Amino acid sequence: MGYNNNFGNSFGNQPSLKDLLLGQTKINDSINKRIVAKDKILESLSEKMDNFNSAIKNQLRFNKMLETQLAQLVATVPSYEQGRIPGKPKDPLDSVKLVSMRYGKPPVRSNW
Repeated sequence: MGYNNNFGNSFGNQPSLKDLLLGQTKINDSINKRIVAKDKILESLSEKMDNFNSAIKNQLRFNKMLETQLAQLVATVPSYEQGRIPGKPKDPLDSVKLVSMRYGKPPVRSNW
């Protein structure tokens, strides 16, 4: 029985360690480029979120200012009785009497 040297040939079509390392390096470079790109996207999103947060804070300050001004305005306006229109006399007949008494004489009645 002779020694078969096929054992050495079976590794002939396998990539060498050098080829594997070069392939892995290319994969690592590609992954690193993607990570850098994702980091830039995340930084941009973070900046936009900071700007949005600042805008919300400004809006809240503005709303608080409006609330304070409205409270000050309400405090300066005199309060009226509920159900009563401001400027309306308490007794509606007082205004009727003023209109009906012309020159101290009773009004002329018409028959309509």
